Amino acid sequence: MSEKKMSGRPLAALVVGVASLALVTGCGEQPKPQESYAYACQSDLDHSATPSVTDEAPKADSWTTGKDGVQYPVSSAYGGCESLDSGWKVGHSHNTAGALYAATDFLAGPTGDELEHASADDLTKVYAAGEVRDQIIAAASKPATPEPTGKGYVTESPGSDISAQLRGYEVQEQSADKVRVLLYGQSDAVFSGTFGFTMVWQDGDWKIDPVSAERPMDLQMTTTSDPAVTWSA
Repeated sequence: MSEKKMSGRPLAALVVGVASLALVTGCGEQPKPQESYAYACQSDLDHSATPSVTDEAPKADSWTTGKDGVQYPVSSAYGGCESLDSGWKVGHSHNTAGALYAATDFLAGPTGDELEHASADDLTKVYAAGEVRDQIIAAASKPATPEPTGKGYVTESPGSDISAQLRGYEVQEQSADKVRVLLYGQSDAVFSGTFGFTMVWQDGDWKIDPVSAERPMDLQMTTTSDPAVTWSA
């Protein structure tokens, strides 16, 4: 009897030891740490995976006319849920749909004149960290150069009465922290072409990884190409 008791104690000790080792080494299921977002309103967004957006556009609650006269989608599920003084909307869901809405919200943001007065804080919230963002912030802090006037120069932005539409998009690359997307726009009076955005998840939100200080996106003018996914109002 004594021998059986003694033989059971090492076994119990071994079980406890293995369980303790699993906790220390990370074996077994561990609770997922809660993600930190840039804005409190992001906690109410839909952060679930959205693989279907490569074939079907994420649902828009409504469409709104931007200052450039273009129709842009609005979503309470994917953001942006926070408005900056500059006119940009930020605070998006951490998925591909959120990156798509971040790209459209960038286009729907401040006009050229308003952009010249955007604060360094707002630019930091919209553009990804790096040398190009530093150049953009430095340029914004300089006095604005007067726009040229006279014959051959356009001095007024298109109004909201112009009919224009964001026709659709193509997701070229997607991962948890990087999405590459082409947005397709169409309007005889405003533009007809594609806008190529590289979006990166940084500091709790999607931000633009700009091509250069002068070109935040790749712009290709075209009248023939059709989007892979239609995004209709």
